[in-house]
Amino acid sequence: MKKLTRRQKKQLVRFLVTVVLTAAALFFISFFKTNRLVTLAIILPVYLFIGYDLLWAAVRDIGNGQVFGEKFLMSVATIGALALGEALEAVAVLLFFSIGELFESVATTRARKSLSALASLCPDEAIVLQGESAVSLPIDEVEVGSFVLIPTGSRVPLDGIIQKGEALFDFSSLTGESRPVYRKEGDTLPAGVLAIDAPVTVKTTHTSENSSTARILSLMEEALENKGKHERFITRFSLFYTPIVVFSALVVAFFFPLFSSAGYLTALPTFIHRALTFLVISCPCALVISVPLAFFGASGAGARNGIVFKSTAAIEELASVKTAYFDKTGTLTRGKFKIQSVNTEYDPEKLLEYAAACEYGSTHPLAAAFSEISFDQNELSLQKEVRGMGVSALYRGKALLLGKKEFLEKELAPVEAGDSSETVLYLAVDSCYYGSISLADAPKEEALTLAKSLKDLSVKSVILSGDRENTVKDMQKRLAFDEAYGALLPEDKARFVKEGNKLGKTLFAGDGINDAPVLATATVGFAMGGLGSDAAVESADAVLTDDDPSKVAFAIALSRFSLRIVKENIAFALFVKFAVMLLGALGYANLWLAIFADVGVSVLAICNAIRTLHYHKK
Repeated sequence: MKKLTRRQKKQLVRFLVTVVLTAAALFFISFFKTNRLVTLAIILPVYLFIGYDLLWAAVRDIGNGQVFGEKFLMSVATIGALALGEALEAVAVLLFFSIGELFESVATTRARKSLSALASLCPDEAIVLQGESAVSLPIDEVEVGSFVLIPTGSRVPLDGIIQKGEALFDFSSLTGESRPVYRKEGDTLPAGVLAIDAPVTVKTTHTSENSSTARILSLMEEALENKGKHERFITRFSLFYTPIVVFSALVVAFFFPLFSSAGYLTALPTFIHRALTFLVISCPCALVISVPLAFFGASGAGARNGIVFKSTAAIEELASVKTAYFDKTGTLTRGKFKIQSVNTEYDPEKLLEYAAACEYGSTHPLAAAFSEISFDQNELSLQKEVRGMGVSALYRGKALLLGKKEFLEKELAPVEAGDSSETVLYLAVDSCYYGSISLADAPKEEALTLAKSLKDLSVKSVILSGDRENTVKDMQKRLAFDEAYGALLPEDKARFVKEGNKLGKTLFAGDGINDAPVLATATVGFAMGGLGSDAAVESADAVLTDDDPSKVAFAIALSRFSLRIVKENIAFALFVKFAVMLLGALGYANLWLAIFADVGVSVLAICNAIRTLHYHKK
């Protein structure tokens, strides 16, 4: 209830109140065996309570020139049921319709909440240097060319160039790059990155309206607006179905009596009654139930397998996906560096002990790879970190240097380094080269079979990442993906997905706040629920609660099975309904048969739809 808007809470309360009132009315009518007029008088207030907005919407649509819409047909059909004395059925139809509208409204609202999460990428104010003083100003008042101070642990409020200082920056919010990036004077900084270990002064190059974060928000708004135009099947179908039904009813009521031997005026009441029965039969109640129910069953099957679909539309769209795009770090990989190999002519265990001593207490992400390696802390002293380069330390009386190739070469002869896509740390002991350690963000075990599963489904697999190009290409080979592209910003990823949308429906799976606009740009977006940011989760159409990327392939197979069930239900419901409508128009169908055309077909459709709930991939 807390996550519902005020309007949605009102809808839910009205639905529950209507259920209670209908049950009470049904008990009263059955107990006192009321006549038709009294029954109508009891049910009519309940009907108006649950359906007043639907009736008004139908009238408003007519005023706007949209005569034959879904709401118009629902209104005419339920009014016809009231006229024939089937008031309870009229209320039941409106109940089904209202709860479906509520589910759709909740899904849309949750997606739009991601905008507020994205806005947190940048602070609302910036510390602007004016002479010898510093003034805090709203970012929309900061002009291009202003000097802005970025304290340690703060995010860059506006795009700019470093004028003073150097520091490590966390770019993961924008690029997905898992390692901090060293930036010095003269380097550019996009809005939204985090200064990790030192303050810097930046000269702004863009206003808040044109910053990197603003571009992300713009992409997000555009994508959500496009998705808001998605029409459900029933709405599209009603554009053709409703006019046919209405005109057919008019023909039955006013044209058929011309052929009656009893005379036109004498036969007119009988054929008007048939026309109303025809409208009751034509009410798309069975379709309103059968179409979403199969999707709801698929949602249940997905949830049981760690997949949360945020709308039935996502399941429908997923069935037609042609290309699946994946972020790398945190989606296909674990997002944590691990030791891959040790290269030394000396003792490998001793090399790891020295490295662990150097990295002890460091907040650098690479240091976590050595956290489980033991060493004697009492023997460690004079530890010093050189920002962006490496660490020096005195351990067991030995001078250690651990870091980049360039860091060691300042003190030693050139260090031989191969062309590796992995991150390599080099170690020197007492000014002598000792060996190297290769680190990498290892792929998840579940990702190893993902490409093959997608290929079996005729879906193309592509990696889009902010990491280095050679790192991403290496991951492509390890996972056997069809294509891979690295060094991408969020807008670059969105561009790739937009191009893919021209060739067919697309899917994107990611975990970071930087992935939010791309998740919204794709036809279907998957977010990692465990590691993913709130913005990614809210922007996505589906969430993988256990961060298992292989579930994407399962979700596609599930959606295709569900869509097949939906098509079966639609075909069956329409066949029976049209057959009974024909009988009703000819006078051979009474309300009992009309009820079967609705309730009976609905029950059979429910039984078929339940199959999606128990789906498992073969």
